[in-house]
Amino acid sequence: MSRRSPRVLRGLYASRRSRSTSLADGPGFLYAYVDYGHRWKIGMAKNFARRKREWDKECPSSNRRWMPPIVVQSRRRSESLAHLLLEFWSADRPRLYCPHCRRRHVEVFEFPENRRFAWRNIVHPLLVRAARA
Repeated sequence: MSRRSPRVLRGLYASRRSRSTSLADGPGFLYAYVDYGHRWKIGMAKNFARRKREWDKECPSSNRRWMPPIVVQSRRRSESLAHLLLEFWSADRPRLYCPHCRRRHVEVFEFPENRRFAWRNIVHPLLVRAARA
């Protein structure tokens, strides 16, 4: 699936932002890593250290660079909002099979900017925005 239209994404963001937090939701982390310098994977976890170990074991990659996790009060809601914001600003949202684990990772976003610029100026600010929404 490639990116949805900006109009559709704005509507989905407004709708999800206006919803109350689910009772099944709770505190945790938004995490991000980048593979090959431009493919960003975004996710959420209740326990970031455990989730990072799982990823590194199940889908090992020497190209992966983990970014510092962001503490959130509502991890599921924050992740949902973060995905919409990142999709809006990304160059693409590819659905490719991973060469490391042969699975299809869903929450991947491409940014052509170099890793440091993308993290400081795009990805991190959008994750913080989603965490505070």
